Amino acid sequence: MTKEGIDALDRKILYELDFNSRMPNSVIAKKLRTSKEMIHYRIRKMLANGTIRSFYAVLNSTKLGFMGCRFLIKFRNTSPEKEQEIISYFVKKTHCWWAGSIEGAYDLGVAYWLPSLNEFHSEKIKFMEKFGDFVKVLEEAAYVNIHVFRRTYLSGKTIGETVGETTMLSIFGSATSAVRLDAKDKKLLGVLSQNAKAPVTEIAQKTKMSVGSVIYRLKLLEKNRIILACRPLIDLSRLGRYWYKVNLKIKDFTKIKEMLAFFSTHPDAVYAYQLIGGADLEVEFEARNYEHFIELIKGIKNKFGNAIESHDHYLWYKEHKLTFSPAFF
Repeated sequence: MTKEGIDALDRKILYELDFNSRMPNSVIAKKLRTSKEMIHYRIRKMLANGTIRSFYAVLNSTKLGFMGCRFLIKFRNTSPEKEQEIISYFVKKTHCWWAGSIEGAYDLGVAYWLPSLNEFHSEKIKFMEKFGDFVKVLEEAAYVNIHVFRRTYLSGKTIGETVGETTMLSIFGSATSAVRLDAKDKKLLGVLSQNAKAPVTEIAQKTKMSVGSVIYRLKLLEKNRIILACRPLIDLSRLGRYWYKVNLKIKDFTKIKEMLAFFSTHPDAVYAYQLIGGADLEVEFEARNYEHFIELIKGIKNKFGNAIESHDHYLWYKEHKLTFSPAFF
């Protein structure tokens, strides 16, 4: 076992779960040339020791009529108790799907799925009316695209070794024509938002549907690209990793497509964002340490230095909420 408490087999299992947590243990076992019982044991152990905190569904919420938007907040005159009160405020918000603490230029980031910019503005006003005295900076942004990358570092693969595998999921940030879901679909997605690895028998029991109906509806939601993936929520400290964001100001926008393709197969890249109101391109990495992160930045500059005007970065050090789900459940 490594100093983080997991070994090579655990990492390979996490890699297989990373974009498809609903993959049967028998399929993972065949891929990794071990027994189904061993895979079951290892997953249960990682859940018990906190390496896997939960399983969540990545939904393309724009197809359900929602847009993605976010705040970055710098506090002022706050105590630890007041900061926790602010964090709890966002965690309890039904439309807030993500919240994380920052070390750097900001203190907190929060993301919403909302029907419109008017709703986003309303959320800003509500927050500032309640906590404005404790806010030094509030930066608003709306997502144009959210790109989710597979954690190829878990497999030991390097750039260029992922040919034939899905390495990037893209979510449009702005709302599109909404797909209508009935009450049963909403119940099904509600169960997946709590446990994306729940067996179909459990989903059927909780939604009061037949197993056959659950299987049919899951396949249809996947076919319509509403469910994009099911992933494990991983405690990075167990992997010996740190979560950094790089904000890139771009001077050659013709290079963005090439840059995204590069990041999609980069072993340490995990997310990229195109926004209105933020940096031109924001990329997040899970690095072994700060020195490793600096090497990653050097690699970006060596490949795309002529396309980048400037950059800055900060550290996400605690994730308080992650659901990827809008608040219709």
